Amino acid sequence: MTARSLAVLGVALSCVACSEQAPPAPPPVPFKSLATVKQLMNALTVPTSNVVFGAAGEPPKEDEDWLDVERNALSLAESGNLLMLPGRGRDDTEWRQQSVALIEAATLAVAAAEAKNTDKLAEAGDAIYAVCESCHQHFKPTQPMAASPSPRAGLR
Repeated sequence: MTARSLAVLGVALSCVACSEQAPPAPPPVPFKSLATVKQLMNALTVPTSNVVFGAAGEPPKEDEDWLDVERNALSLAESGNLLMLPGRGRDDTEWRQQSVALIEAATLAVAAAEAKNTDKLAEAGDAIYAVCESCHQHFKPTQPMAASPSPRAGLR
Protein backbone atom coordinates (compact mmCIF):
# COMPACT_ATOMS: atom_id res chain seq x y z
CA MET A 1 0.00 0.00 0.00
CA THR A 2 1.40 3.37 -0.96
CA ALA A 3 1.71 6.39 1.28
CA ARG A 4 -0.99 8.11 -0.72
CA SER A 5 -3.38 5.15 -0.24
CA LEU A 6 -2.68 5.17 3.49
CA ALA A 7 -3.42 8.89 3.67
CA VAL A 8 -6.73 8.47 1.81
CA LEU A 9 -7.65 5.53 4.05
CA GLY A 10 -6.79 7.57 7.15
CA VAL A 11 -8.99 10.49 6.04
CA ALA A 12 -11.86 8.11 5.23
CA LEU A 13 -11.61 6.41 8.64
CA SER A 14 -11.53 9.80 10.36
CA CYS A 15 -14.72 10.84 8.57
CA VAL A 16 -16.46 7.60 9.54
CA ALA A 17 -15.37 7.95 13.15
CA CYS A 18 -16.62 11.53 13.31
CA SER A 19 -19.96 10.69 11.75
CA GLU A 20 -20.66 7.88 14.24
CA GLN A 21 -20.49 10.11 17.31
CA ALA A 22 -23.86 10.64 18.92
CA PRO A 23 -25.13 14.19 19.17
CA PRO A 24 -24.89 15.67 22.64
CA ALA A 25 -27.83 14.91 24.93
CA PRO A 26 -30.24 17.78 25.48
CA PRO A 27 -30.16 19.33 28.94
CA PRO A 28 -32.63 17.85 31.44
CA VAL A 29 -36.05 19.45 31.66
CA PRO A 30 -36.16 21.66 34.74
CA PHE A 31 -39.30 20.34 36.44
CA LYS A 32 -40.38 22.35 39.43
CA SER A 33 -42.83 20.56 41.71
CA LEU A 34 -45.01 23.07 43.50
CA ALA A 35 -47.57 20.89 45.29
CA THR A 36 -46.96 18.41 48.06
CA VAL A 37 -48.30 14.89 47.56
CA LYS A 38 -51.25 15.72 49.81
CA GLN A 39 -52.02 18.88 47.84
CA LEU A 40 -51.77 17.01 44.54
CA MET A 41 -54.07 14.28 45.83
CA ASN A 42 -56.64 16.79 47.12
CA ALA A 43 -56.50 19.07 44.07
CA LEU A 44 -56.33 16.53 41.26
CA THR A 45 -56.27 12.83 42.05
CA VAL A 46 -59.25 12.62 44.43
CA PRO A 47 -61.64 14.95 42.56
CA THR A 48 -60.98 13.33 39.18
CA SER A 49 -61.34 9.82 40.58
CA ASN A 50 -64.63 10.85 42.21
CA VAL A 51 -65.99 11.85 38.78
CA VAL A 52 -65.09 8.40 37.42
CA PHE A 53 -66.60 6.64 40.44
CA GLY A 54 -69.75 8.75 40.19
CA ALA A 55 -70.19 8.01 36.50
CA ALA A 56 -69.83 4.30 37.17
CA GLY A 57 -72.69 4.55 39.67
CA GLU A 58 -74.88 6.87 37.60
CA PRO A 59 -73.91 6.56 33.93
CA PRO A 60 -73.70 9.71 31.83
CA LYS A 61 -76.62 10.29 29.51
CA GLU A 62 -75.36 13.03 27.19
CA ASP A 63 -72.25 13.08 24.99
CA GLU A 64 -70.93 16.09 26.90
CA ASP A 65 -71.22 14.15 30.17
CA TRP A 66 -69.22 11.25 28.72
CA LEU A 67 -66.62 13.75 27.53
CA ASP A 68 -66.41 15.14 31.07
CA VAL A 69 -65.76 11.63 32.42
CA GLU A 70 -63.12 11.05 29.74
CA ARG A 71 -61.35 14.33 30.57
CA ASN A 72 -61.37 13.57 34.29
CA ALA A 73 -60.04 10.06 33.67
CA LEU A 74 -57.28 11.55 31.54
CA SER A 75 -56.43 14.03 34.30
CA LEU A 76 -56.40 11.18 36.80
CA ALA A 77 -53.97 9.25 34.62
CA GLU A 78 -51.75 12.31 34.30
CA SER A 79 -51.79 12.73 38.08
CA GLY A 80 -49.92 9.42 38.17
CA ASN A 81 -47.16 11.03 36.11
CA LEU A 82 -47.07 14.02 38.45
CA LEU A 83 -46.76 11.68 41.42
CA MET A 84 -43.57 10.26 39.89
CA LEU A 85 -41.74 13.58 39.70
CA PRO A 86 -38.54 13.57 41.76
CA GLY A 87 -38.96 14.17 45.46
CA ARG A 88 -42.54 12.96 45.75
CA GLY A 89 -42.05 9.31 46.73
CA ARG A 90 -40.34 7.96 49.82
CA ASP A 91 -39.64 4.57 48.22
CA ASP A 92 -39.01 5.24 44.57
CA THR A 93 -39.51 1.67 43.37
CA GLU A 94 -42.84 0.97 45.10
CA TRP A 95 -44.03 4.55 44.62
CA ARG A 96 -43.32 4.33 40.89
CA GLN A 97 -45.11 0.97 40.60
CA GLN A 98 -48.18 2.37 42.33
CA SER A 99 -48.14 5.50 40.16
CA VAL A 100 -47.86 3.44 36.96
CA ALA A 101 -50.72 1.21 38.15
CA LEU A 102 -52.84 4.35 38.65
CA ILE A 103 -52.03 5.50 35.12
CA GLU A 104 -52.96 2.09 33.70
CA ALA A 105 -56.25 1.88 35.63
CA ALA A 106 -57.23 5.43 34.72
CA THR A 107 -56.40 4.69 31.08
CA LEU A 108 -59.03 1.93 31.23
CA ALA A 109 -61.53 4.57 32.35
CA VAL A 110 -60.52 6.83 29.46
CA ALA A 111 -61.17 4.01 26.99
CA ALA A 112 -64.48 3.12 28.65
CA ALA A 113 -65.65 6.75 28.51
CA GLU A 114 -64.60 7.07 24.87
CA ALA A 115 -66.62 3.92 24.10
CA LYS A 116 -69.48 5.06 26.36
CA ASN A 117 -69.36 1.61 27.96
CA THR A 118 -70.88 1.63 31.44
CA ASP A 119 -69.73 -1.90 32.35
CA LYS A 120 -66.14 -1.15 31.38
CA LEU A 121 -66.32 2.13 33.28
CA ALA A 122 -67.42 0.28 36.43
CA GLU A 123 -64.54 -2.20 35.95
CA ALA A 124 -62.11 0.69 35.54
CA GLY A 125 -63.51 2.31 38.69
CA ASP A 126 -62.91 -0.92 40.58
CA ALA A 127 -59.33 -1.05 39.24
CA ILE A 128 -58.71 2.56 40.23
CA TYR A 129 -60.06 1.94 43.71
CA ALA A 130 -57.86 -1.16 44.09
CA VAL A 131 -54.77 0.86 43.15
CA CYS A 132 -55.68 3.62 45.59
CA GLU A 133 -56.30 1.14 48.37
CA SER A 134 -53.02 -0.69 47.70
CA CYS A 135 -51.04 2.55 47.71
CA HIS A 136 -52.70 3.77 50.91
CA GLN A 137 -52.00 0.44 52.61
CA HIS A 138 -48.35 0.75 51.71
CA PHE A 139 -47.76 4.46 52.29
CA LYS A 140 -50.61 5.58 54.56
CA PRO A 141 -51.55 2.58 56.70
CA THR A 142 -53.07 4.84 59.38
CA GLN A 143 -55.38 6.46 56.81
CA PRO A 144 -57.65 3.66 55.60
CA MET A 145 -59.70 4.05 52.46
CA ALA A 146 -63.44 4.55 52.74
CA ALA A 147 -65.79 1.84 51.57
CA SER A 148 -65.52 1.22 47.85
CA PRO A 149 -67.41 3.88 45.91
CA SER A 150 -68.02 1.46 43.05
CA PRO A 151 -71.64 0.40 42.70
CA ARG A 152 -70.44 -3.07 41.75
CA ALA A 153 -68.27 -3.62 44.84
CA GLY A 154 -69.39 -6.62 46.80
CA LEU A 155 -71.47 -7.96 43.91
CA ARG A 156 -68.76 -10.30 42.73
